[in-house]
Amino acid sequence: MQRVFPSFETSRFTNRVTFADPEQLTTYWKSYYLYKPAFEKAFLEAVKQHFESERVFVTTKEVIGFVGKK
Repeated sequence: MQRVFPSFETSRFTNRVTFADPEQLTTYWKSYYLYKPAFEKAFLEAVKQHFESERVFVTTKEVIGFVGKK
């Protein structure tokens, strides 16, 4: 990388997203690029089962960023 970018930095962070109810989680999923209508029935059933025993749903994204300067 040093041949292309003499100054190159990476950074990492964890993006923790918490959903307090099934509606929040479903709305998020439907707005996300992984949403597939064909999976909606199974997804809604899985969400229902999850919230029957848990108060929240937490997902975590591990993000890596980089900046290269010439």
